[in-house]
Amino acid sequence: MKSGGFRIFLALSLFFIGKLFADEFKPIEQYLSHGNKTEFVSEDENIFHKSLEIEPYRHLQENKQDWSKPSRNLIEKIRNNFSLDFEINDRVRSEINFIVRNDDYMKKVILRSAPFLPFIVGELRTRDMPLELAFLPIVESAYDPFAYSYGQAAGLWQLIPITAKRFNVDQNWWFDGRRDVIISTNAALNYLQYLHSFMNEDWLLALASYNAGEGTVSKSIKRNKNQ
Repeated sequence: MKSGGFRIFLALSLFFIGKLFADEFKPIEQYLSHGNKTEFVSEDENIFHKSLEIEPYRHLQENKQDWSKPSRNLIEKIRNNFSLDFEINDRVRSEINFIVRNDDYMKKVILRSAPFLPFIVGELRTRDMPLELAFLPIVESAYDPFAYSYGQAAGLWQLIPITAKRFNVDQNWWFDGRRDVIISTNAALNYLQYLHSFMNEDWLLALASYNAGEGTVSKSIKRNKNQ
């Protein structure tokens, strides 16, 4: 696969997620407040959700908290701080259209991310890494910490055994650190930082390498340059 194909993979991953939360897509907005954006409002009744960004314990006494939903304020923070630049072409638009047609799936995945997203965003900020990376587990595992692939990849970040070992993630009969959110996130971000450096500080190629391996991407780049 050519390196351009790997760039498309990232473009699909990030662009449709960014657009999914845009006001023009109404289905997801049914789950979000149109008033104060620090508040979450359920479809059935006014239930204010804890925001990790502003007034974290607002309405704690007056309203029942719904801890299963992601904070609107946090989602907006991520979206407003997207920093990666990429090409929007017909292949990307095709994937966006597919996601819009299957919006129920994305709603479920975003809700599933609620327990993990604040921690991952905090780690990305500490390391000064693009906040778009918080959505990489959507592509890798649909934010399922127990996801396991036929290629033996496991956890939110779908680390394969050799990569996990390379970044000091314990794996034995009793324990698999790839399914531990804190351990696996630390390893995955270390790996992404390494790939960013290895790929001459190109985050798109770093993410392509995360998916396909740095050797595969390097060979594709070399092959394309020789054409």
